[in-house]
Formats: sequence, C-alpha cells, structure tokens
Amino acid sequence: TLFVNWVSRNGEGFEANAAATADTFAEAGLEDRVLGVFEVGGNVSDRRFLLETFAMLGLVGSSPDGASCITRVDLTSQFDAVSPDGSIYTVGEKEFFMPYVPGYVVSGEGSLVLFSLTAASGERSAPADGAAQVRLVVEKLQRVLAELGATFDDVVLLWNRCAELDAIEEAVLMTRARDFGLTRPLAEAVLEIVDKDPNPAPDGTASCIEYIVVAKLPR
Repeated sequence: TLFVNWVSRNGEGFEANAAATADTFAEAGLEDRVLGVFEVGGNVSDRRFLLETFAMLGLVGSSPDGASCITRVDLTSQFDAVSPDGSIYTVGEKEFFMPYVPGYVVSGEGSLVLFSLTAASGERSAPADGAAQVRLVVEKLQRVLAELGATFDDVVLLWNRCAELDAIEEAVLMTRARDFGLTRPLAEAVLEIVDKDPNPAPDGTASCIEYIVVAKLPR
C-alpha cells in the first residue's frame, strides 16, 4: 500500500499538522509507504478536516482477466442508516458527516493514463470567472477522453485542485452533474491549493481549477 497525504495549513498550521501526520504513520510502521505530503488549504467536506489521505494498493495474487471494469467498494451496509444524498451516516444515535470515501477496484486488462487539465490547457488564456473555468475544464476532459477512445465511465480517479475554494465550491461540486449529466461516482478529492502553488494561464490569467485525472483505457 502507498499513501499520498494532503495536510491542511488550517488549525495549528501545516508544519504542526504534517509533524503529527508523520508521527502517526511512523507509529503504524508506514513511514516508508508515504509517496508525498502536500500542503493544502480547506477541505471541501469540512474546513475543520486537517488531513486527507489517498491510499493505493495492489491485490496480492490477483491477475487480470478478460473482464475490464471499475468496481466501487463501499461500507454503507455497516451503518444503521445513510441519508438519501449519501452525506450523513448514522450509528446508533450518532451521526457522521462523510466519514470516508468509498474505494474503487480497477480490474481486467488495460492501461492507466494520467493527465492534468486547466481551462487554459492548449490555450493562451482562460475565462476569469471560476464557474466558467470549471465548465471549460469538464468540456476539455470529455474531449481528451474521446481522443483516447474512452468516456467518463472509464475515469478511475479525479483530483480537483482549486484556488479560493470558498468562491467556486458550488461550481466544482455541481457542474459535472448539473450541466453535463456526469453523475457516476468515482474516487475524487477537492483540494484547495496554497499561495505558493500557482498555476496560471500563459497570459497570466489565474487558474481557478486544475483536474488531475487517471483513466483506464479500454482495450
């Protein structure tokens, strides 16, 4: 198993939060399994969350067969109740807001492709409006997938790297489903970048969002 840790600068600050994260992984004997630790701002689920961890693992003894698929692995059956929108999980009299993100198993023959997109990808500039940038990034994602012979159903993972999350959170969360009908769940994170991590367009227009995408190419 390998881990990527996104550590917030909120609370007591990035350095303190990163040190606490490192100590916890060391106590578990997992320090050599951490690929990287990256500073972020707010978390889309709850600004009080100070750590988001992404885990990747291979299934020992497994081998690809002819059936290529992406399977969601969920734990909803372990809870007493889950709200219709999937945000509130209940155990006894206690309610938990989005306590975890489901896992996904990628199986079958095929290749994984990794790429990133902003509204300015292939362009000299981009719209200044954050919501317009989100729509353009989704359009470009669909075009890239089509050129690869894939669709949104073949996306395994998507990281949304956002500037000023408070300003564009609604657009980031709703645009794909509302404007494009892309509602399939996938492994996804919404991460607020920090000031030292800019990604402007060539003409200097600030990028409000960047997609980092992993897709499984059909054979």
